[in-house]
Amino acid sequence: MRRPAALLLMALALLACQCVAQDLVTLEGVNGAVEVIGEGDDQITVLYTWGTPYEMGYAHGKLLTEGVRHLYEVSLTRFMFGIGMGAEQIDEVWAQAEPHMPAADLEEMRGLADGTDGAVSFDDVKRLHIVPEISEWHCTFFAAWGEATRDGNLIQIRALDYATEAALQEVPLITVAFPDGGQPYLTVGWQGFVGTVTGMNSSQIAMSEIGDSWDKDNDTFDGIPMCFLMKDVIRSAASLDQAVAMVQDAPRTTCYLYCLGDGKIPDARALQTSHSQCIVYGPEDLPYERLADTVYMSMGINSGWNEKIGGVLAEAHGRIDPAVAMEDVMAGCGTGDLHAVAFDATAGRIWVANAEGDIGAVIDGFNRPFVEFDAAAAFDRVRALAGE
Repeated sequence: MRRPAALLLMALALLACQCVAQDLVTLEGVNGAVEVIGEGDDQITVLYTWGTPYEMGYAHGKLLTEGVRHLYEVSLTRFMFGIGMGAEQIDEVWAQAEPHMPAADLEEMRGLADGTDGAVSFDDVKRLHIVPEISEWHCTFFAAWGEATRDGNLIQIRALDYATEAALQEVPLITVAFPDGGQPYLTVGWQGFVGTVTGMNSSQIAMSEIGDSWDKDNDTFDGIPMCFLMKDVIRSAASLDQAVAMVQDAPRTTCYLYCLGDGKIPDARALQTSHSQCIVYGPEDLPYERLADTVYMSMGINSGWNEKIGGVLAEAHGRIDPAVAMEDVMAGCGTGDLHAVAFDATAGRIWVANAEGDIGAVIDGFNRPFVEFDAAAAFDRVRALAGE
């Protein structure tokens, strides 16, 4: 099956107003560039954006209109059916969160809608970005470094187990962004989605997440949505301590577990959070089998999966590397059905595998080929594109 990303790239190649720099596709006057990595069904679109939040959102919508349209016409429709909520009900949830939204993200969302020239409304953009707060997902992460890894580097994963029925996997995207006055960062997600559920920045901070319900009686939507809290951290944090403090100090909503890694030190922490609580764990006080220089969580703070993942990591301890992350943990345990990502945050590289197919014929992401992406080089590239 040929992905919309590949069809889009072919169509853009025919536009007279474009210019091509090496393997990048650009449009005159648009602060963005597109390339496609991988081969065949493994292809992933990469979007480079820079400038103001509005300019970055506009570039996303303009360069990737067809993929963005898919996310809203197909995925949003299926999400609404799946959670049993109409537009008015979703709007009520959004209204609680909107006062806590970073102004930059609202502007980027507006730019995204405007870039599609009417194909997608700003209201629908808001609706889609609050869906993660309403729906449930159970995922896996770990971070290992120092004596736990083969070369001492910080190796981290983000295995996203979520509804492949929504067909997000049809429009996979890596966004490499360089906001005015900020630092380059990347997110692994989908065309039309400007939040963050998987990300890393040029300060070598990587972030993963798991949905949970351990303190659900205190859940609220009156706070910053998870995908924008993560984006704020990835966009802003330059150190592990700063990243942890940003999560601790945020007006949080519902129950999430986070993994924050810093490839510079290297070191990492696992966070157990809810609206009112934030517990920070290092290797020495993790509530499961404790392994030197390792933190991990899977499917929820009280899930039996924690023992399963811990056992695999204990067996590989001292030789953990990206191959162990991809083959032994994600593929071996069967976690990361929508997308599976391994980070070497010290070396500045990631490996991404996405699900393939639609309802009834989906191949899980963890069972598909991983595509390597040089994040450090991409950060240099987006700086150059921005004229720095």
